Amino acid sequence: MRLLPCFLGILSLSIAGGLVPMLTSQTISKTSRQLAAKPSFPKPSATNPSSVPSFPKVEEFRLQNGLKVILAENQSPERVSFYVQCLGGSAMDAVGKEGASAVLAQALVAAIRSRAGATVGIGAALGNDTNRVSITVQSTADAFSFGVAVSQSKFPATVKLVGDVLSRPPFVAPGAAADVYAARQHVLVANQVAQGSADAPRLALEAMAAEVVYGSEHPYSRSATEQSLRSLTPSDIQAAYTMLSMPNNTTVVVLGRVTKKNLLPLLTKAFGQWKSADAPYMTRPRPQPMEQGVYWVEFSNAAPVTALAFEAPPRNDMDYDAMLLAATLLEKRINARLMTTMATNRTSDSAQAAFTLSDNKYANVLVCKQWLKSMNNQAEQHVSQAKTLLASHALVRDELQRFLAEAPTEHDAEIASCKSILLERYAEALRRPESLAAMLLNADANGLSLKELQAYPKRLLALTSQAVNAAIARAVPPTAMVERPPVIVLGKSTLADGMQSLGKVHRYSAAGEEILTLDESDITLDSLLRRHTQALGGADAIAGITTLTTTTETQLSVMAQKFPGTILTKQKIPNKISRKLEIAATQILQELWCDGKTAFDKIEMMGQEQALAQRSPKETESALFDAQIFPALTMQLCGFTPELLGRRDGYYILKASAESGTVKTLALDGKTFLLASIEEMRQTPQGIIKSVQEFREYGVFGGVTLPTTIVLKTGSGVLIGKNAYKINLPLEDEEFRARH
Repeated sequence: MRLLPCFLGILSLSIAGGLVPMLTSQTISKTSRQLAAKPSFPKPSATNPSSVPSFPKVEEFRLQNGLKVILAENQSPERVSFYVQCLGGSAMDAVGKEGASAVLAQALVAAIRSRAGATVGIGAALGNDTNRVSITVQSTADAFSFGVAVSQSKFPATVKLVGDVLSRPPFVAPGAAADVYAARQHVLVANQVAQGSADAPRLALEAMAAEVVYGSEHPYSRSATEQSLRSLTPSDIQAAYTMLSMPNNTTVVVLGRVTKKNLLPLLTKAFGQWKSADAPYMTRPRPQPMEQGVYWVEFSNAAPVTALAFEAPPRNDMDYDAMLLAATLLEKRINARLMTTMATNRTSDSAQAAFTLSDNKYANVLVCKQWLKSMNNQAEQHVSQAKTLLASHALVRDELQRFLAEAPTEHDAEIASCKSILLERYAEALRRPESLAAMLLNADANGLSLKELQAYPKRLLALTSQAVNAAIARAVPPTAMVERPPVIVLGKSTLADGMQSLGKVHRYSAAGEEILTLDESDITLDSLLRRHTQALGGADAIAGITTLTTTTETQLSVMAQKFPGTILTKQKIPNKISRKLEIAATQILQELWCDGKTAFDKIEMMGQEQALAQRSPKETESALFDAQIFPALTMQLCGFTPELLGRRDGYYILKASAESGTVKTLALDGKTFLLASIEEMRQTPQGIIKSVQEFREYGVFGGVTLPTTIVLKTGSGVLIGKNAYKINLPLEDEEFRARH
């Protein structure tokens, strides 16, 4: 079950009652009450820019170990807010280990609270003065952060405490596994709360939009699941801490009546012994959008929603401000048209639209969603509701096309009004310490300088109508509207049939799991395997192979580094395999032997040889499966039962299950009927990780079609290999017995 990723972004351990908002996406739609400025300030506008409050005095400096410090002026005589942010959030989680950064953030905050209880001066506040101390924590795609708000008198002790936890966290010490498991449980509970919260439909829609725009395997769309969270071990969290938590990858933000003269010695004493290290190389692959169609997320108790999602520029891109302004303008225009249209048609259902723009460092999603505000839940109304949704969706598409076709100068008056709205939000954020902190942390996470942040009003006022049109055309090119972009729909399953005119419907559960189905035109499991047999070369050619020796020239890519290597694999029917992986540059040697009954592994890294290890019965099942030369055809020989689940993106999906609970997912190409991939969750010394083996190209060897290019994705590494084969070489059984 996929967690709702945005909910994981806000995990509160609050002692003061109330969560401090930190790094959140830019939401265009706000209520007038939320946008209202405080009465004592003039309302800023595009014609009155001087009414925007001046940016507070902010100083930026670094300690000798690389720790970045941002000190912001705040005239509050009583409170000091202290935030810590480490770059590298959920997007840095390894495949199969999603949620590690969220658990790390929670473990750090739990350690702060635990130690605070025994700290003179802070413990009393935590225990007795609940209005004086609050702690918040957040994990996002590109960073994780936490904040502590205390009184002036408690601030020095708090700085010392936080520095101690960051430089010497208790959960990396031997015997501290309970701390990690408690933090993991906290995140799991947050998921359970999210599944039943009023925000669940919105978060599910945002998760689906990310998957549609970025692709299902992109770091920005991968999110924690209950399975990936439960697989996290203390060693996983220690590894995440080692990779991300270092002073030269960390920023401290302080807001209060504190001077640099007073702050610098406090920070130097608390953080000075924290040693710097090589910061992780952070980048993101290009998004791989999903195909055109309807992506239906089933929610039985939510008002129907349709949405269009487009790739938007990174947060520090020069077009981002113009994109936000364009989205604000389009929301106003579309809602005005929807109101007029619904009133004219006198429909019982009314529709409303909203735009949201995420704020990630490397790529973003612009979402335009429309939903029914007052709906009749009776079954006979489903057809009417589907028509209303289709009508509002068509109106939004038409308005986007019309906007792109109009001369930019036609939007000048509307743009000025929208600039006033954005200036008002900026001004309101400056007036609230927690919002100012969020702004500073967001800028740091997205690579924006203080000068760029301070110059936002000037940049916004300088934007022209031509720049606004160019920005929206970059995200929504005219061809995209003509070719019908993917549509996301959230609502009752009974409405799905009415949306088929928008394209092929891909169904997902509320938890984000794809629901695969077969219709009457699809083939059966038996006929699929017959076609697979023919694609491989026929039953006779397959039966003629008794042994297969494969030499694979590989290249391992880990964190932008590439290492060549070789794999020698020997297979003998019905269930014997030996495999030897060598990567000379890293002195890695991994060997596997399986004689058909037992399996053994041996690993050597950096010249250090580990003892021969016998696999558990469950892991031996995987070795027996790997021993199959044609696994889709012969998996039953090693205890796996095939089940045809359905079609997905042009592939037939097979589920291979063993009695022990081991599950592998096979994808067969719907055109060639050759094996395209095998996916599973595997137990490794680092815990359970997701393993995906892809077969990209095929060739004919001895009358049989075999893969020539393979791609293996495990954790944070990707291995690409080119295969060469020798068929029916004599292989003695002794070759498959472990060598000590």
